[in-house]
Amino acid sequence: MGTDDISAELTRNTKNAPPELLTRVFFFVCAALSVVTTASIVILLVSEAAKFFSVSAPLVGFTGETVPIVDFLTGTTWQVGTGEYGVLALVSATILITVGAGIISIPSPRRFTSVSTPQAGREAS
Repeated sequence: MGTDDISAELTRNTKNAPPELLTRVFFFVCAALSVVTTASIVILLVSEAAKFFSVSAPLVGFTGETVPIVDFLTGTTWQVGTGEYGVLALVSATILITVGAGIISIPSPRRFTSVSTPQAGREAS
């Protein structure tokens, strides 16, 4: 086998080969499915949120119990039985946990690198 044969074999076009087409179709179907799933979730959340808040419930024709959006965003208690839906406590707890996890995890790589590799703390000479 000469160098021309090897070069031709390595540079041949496999763009339309059946395995390549099958792979492209598979990844396209996966991408399309993820886009459809994401769009469905967003549509469902928006339609259910429109029924939940009193400002948008009449626009979608909902006549049941609703919650004012200001009370939802500034309320501090979440009790479904009494009709109190304050999300401020949930949001503040989520932020507190995120900040705490960041305080713990951000310095960790530097700490573990200097322990596992003695040369990590020295400058290159």
